[in-house]
Amino acid sequence: FSFLCFVSYFYSIDPNRSLERIISVPLLFMLLCAGLNYFSREDNLQKFMVMYVGSALIACVYLFFTEDIFSGGVVGWAINNTNIVGTRFAFAVVFMVYFLLRRVKWWKLLISAVLVIFLFLTASRSSVIIMSVSVAVLIIVTFKQRGKNIIGALLIITALLALFIYLIFRVEFFYNIIGVRMEGALSLVQTGQGDSSSTKRLNLMRFGWKAFKEHPFFGQGLNTFLIGTKQVIGAQLYSHNNYLELLVGVGIVGALSYYMLPLTLVWNSFKLMGRGKKSAALGALVFSLLIGMFVSDFFTVNYYSKTM
Repeated sequence: FSFLCFVSYFYSIDPNRSLERIISVPLLFMLLCAGLNYFSREDNLQKFMVMYVGSALIACVYLFFTEDIFSGGVVGWAINNTNIVGTRFAFAVVFMVYFLLRRVKWWKLLISAVLVIFLFLTASRSSVIIMSVSVAVLIIVTFKQRGKNIIGALLIITALLALFIYLIFRVEFFYNIIGVRMEGALSLVQTGQGDSSSTKRLNLMRFGWKAFKEHPFFGQGLNTFLIGTKQVIGAQLYSHNNYLELLVGVGIVGALSYYMLPLTLVWNSFKLMGRGKKSAALGALVFSLLIGMFVSDFFTVNYYSKTM
């Protein structure tokens, strides 16, 4: 993938803009390799999850004291883009569900509840979807591994979804923050008309698909999606979609090369599930996180991200 990114410089419609990402991609790849080597040890992965949840809780405390979380406004900008903050909370919730599936404790439930509340406060629709899908996959796979009735897993998932739907659409405080945005997205799917954010993303997808069809195999150059958006959207915007960003930039060949690693990790997670009890549980977690990442890539551009 790094090589294809480098090659794209020579046919890019804007070589200078491509160069901005070409320099960082190999460095991030080396960092990723180092991370995979570290996480190959189960104990290290466990420590990472604890630290990740701990950092998410610290973020909650920081937001509590730096932003007015009771004002009914979106929370999270004091740290970063709210979609990014929401996604971090979503993965922290998945880690907590993993710990809960091992042993239920009241303090684990409390931490999970706090993380979910702050996730809702970011008003990030994509984060709610990522959390819901990842948690559902983790519960189903874990139940199947343990030989438990899958109906039990489906009942737990249904109960959690019912709780989330109630909080988002029936509790006025959360509805004014995240509920109205969820309704806007649902309206776009049902009627073709939604809120401005959903409509903008749809227009970006249409533009991206058109640009991809013009250069389907190797793309038009890394990091060049936003060049043509000014004519269509009225401003230079990135795609909000990792798949489209890669397809437009480096084509089918580049996108496939990028996803070879996560697909390999999916395969390895299946192999982990066939080992001992502890390894199987971690395999289920890794699989659910990867599914969450694939879902996340529909809403964000992650190929040059420095954080999880």
